[in-house]
Amino acid sequence: MNMRKKDKVILFLMALAAAFLTGCSGSGKEASILSEEELESSHLEKELMEKVFIDAAVTPRSAYAGGLNSYYVFRRDASGVEEARFVPEEEYMNHPMSYGHSLEEIASLLGAGLDPGRESAWDWVKPGSGIVYMTDREGKEKAFHNSWDVWNGLVDCYSPTMGYFYDESLPENNMVLSYVMNHYREDRSLSFASRQDAEEQARGLLETLTGEEYWSGYFYAPIDETAREELEWSAEDAKEAGEWYEGEEYYGFVFDHQIDGFPLRYLVLPKKLTSGMVLDEEVENQKIDSSTLLQYVPYPNLVCLGEKTGVRFLKADPKLYLKEAYREKEPVCDVNRVLAGAKSFFEKELIIESVTINRIELVYTYYFSDMEDGYVHNAAIPFWVVQYWEGSGSEGSYFNLIFDAYTGDYVATSQFVP
Repeated sequence: MNMRKKDKVILFLMALAAAFLTGCSGSGKEASILSEEELESSHLEKELMEKVFIDAAVTPRSAYAGGLNSYYVFRRDASGVEEARFVPEEEYMNHPMSYGHSLEEIASLLGAGLDPGRESAWDWVKPGSGIVYMTDREGKEKAFHNSWDVWNGLVDCYSPTMGYFYDESLPENNMVLSYVMNHYREDRSLSFASRQDAEEQARGLLETLTGEEYWSGYFYAPIDETAREELEWSAEDAKEAGEWYEGEEYYGFVFDHQIDGFPLRYLVLPKKLTSGMVLDEEVENQKIDSSTLLQYVPYPNLVCLGEKTGVRFLKADPKLYLKEAYREKEPVCDVNRVLAGAKSFFEKELIIESVTINRIELVYTYYFSDMEDGYVHNAAIPFWVVQYWEGSGSEGSYFNLIFDAYTGDYVATSQFVP
């Protein structure tokens, strides 16, 4: 009898130690969802429960076995950054640069035959916004856009938002691409280049232009007649801009910045202000009302490569600077805990159509720190994301279930934002 009690004590202590080492707050019921082999896999196919299926890319356990950091972040300004990056605003306006490249260099990278000196115009309606018109050998007009921030009359020429459009008539916010890529993904190659080769070319162009590294294509859309027929262009903005795609196959790629080898993504996580919170000066300016903070948005980077025109569209946004880690190599919950949370979520939902989970991955996003030093700061923090599609055919949407990476606790559900 005493031995049994002793055994129970030992088992209890072992379970407590395991929970501490993983940093998870789960009950242990999740242990049977995945095998040890599946936890090391980068792809899962199985049924989670009735009407909920997994066919997903997964972050394998080996990628986070050593724990993950959380970082303080700050905007790209003059503090702590070498002065060589900064030029006076007037000089920048007369000789615009992006990430240290002159317009001539950018024109060469984007496509042979571009002439950036033919015509230029600056639009100061929005401070720090410039448009440079380029023309090719046949006289077709193109446009290169720059938007930047100015501090004390200085421009950080290594961190503008940069955009290039093959045709100036293209919609600047590229609503069509956003619509397509939120409703259509298919793992296939087009006739003029394989998906792998096109993705490598697109990422290489971004990295050459900005000097930064990017996560492999988060998703992509192969656009051709097959895609047009399957989508049926049901959105009005897609119909209005449909002529842009007429007669040319192309890929649309989205690339994320990365932190410590994990993608940096936008997760919709507004933070409620509570009694006792003390905000640093920068966070104080991020109040959207008296009770809510709005996080910084890590915008995606887009590249469209066409069969005939090459680079049809490109948009690059800078990421924030990382400061020191305020949580260092803390243990991360594994996929068992996350799937247990997802299952609990779906058990409470009325699922009419089937649900397919297509991604289970660790990502970083901009959020807010705890008050380790007495203040709430902007931070880059890891979260688990379970992305799923709900609907049938093209009628449906992608959603994200968001879980705290360190505890495994459910945080929020949001519609996927491309």
